[in-house]
Amino acid sequence: MINELFSGKDIEKRNIFESIFNLKFIDVVNYVIGVRNDLTQLYGLKLTDNLLEEISIDEEYSEILYDTMRNLEKILNSKKSRNRSKK
Repeated sequence: MINELFSGKDIEKRNIFESIFNLKFIDVVNYVIGVRNDLTQLYGLKLTDNLLEEISIDEEYSEILYDTMRNLEKILNSKKSRNRSKK
């Protein structure tokens, strides 16, 4: 399906999909939570209260989810890599 999007005849749509697929995951997360508003190719994609209600079990879960998304980069950078044993 992705190959079809990239090889489509409509050049404008192809350029839109290329720009979306070239984004970093953290950029998309930051756009969804409202930190970055400059990504015009993601216009309309946002984390709404209705979406949080649909995916959450309770209000505390929603807050944890939002905090995790807001601090995702810091959380991932603080993780230690595993030590592989040499064979």
